[in-house]
Amino acid sequence: MELEKNMYARYKYHCKQKIGKIYSVNLSKDIFMTDNLVILSNEDVVKVSDILKASYNLIDLIKIGDYVNGSPVCHISEDGDGRIWLYTGNNYIYGFLESEIEDIVTKEQFDIEKYLVRYDV
Repeated sequence: MELEKNMYARYKYHCKQKIGKIYSVNLSKDIFMTDNLVILSNEDVVKVSDILKASYNLIDLIKIGDYVNGSPVCHISEDGDGRIWLYTGNNYIYGFLESEIEDIVTKEQFDIEKYLVRYDV
């Protein structure tokens, strides 16, 4: 996979998966760097080997279990107009153009960050 600036990437970062836009790719090995590195627009720096998938289309990186604009994704399909349809567990259906996606939280991020309220303790 050839990584380039302005692509989006799904990547491993401290035991979780995140999505970000690639700001810079350094494929050279010099005195300061021991591996090929990718710098993302949110200032994460990862090895090229930690990039799980990259694409110029943000929609290509969304997986079942992720959250898009606050809605959990249970099924994904695309239509001919470039709209992605996200079916949620509550039978709500959302159709988004890529330009309408405001935020994505990966399933792994959500699972790590969530707080479970327990009333039976």
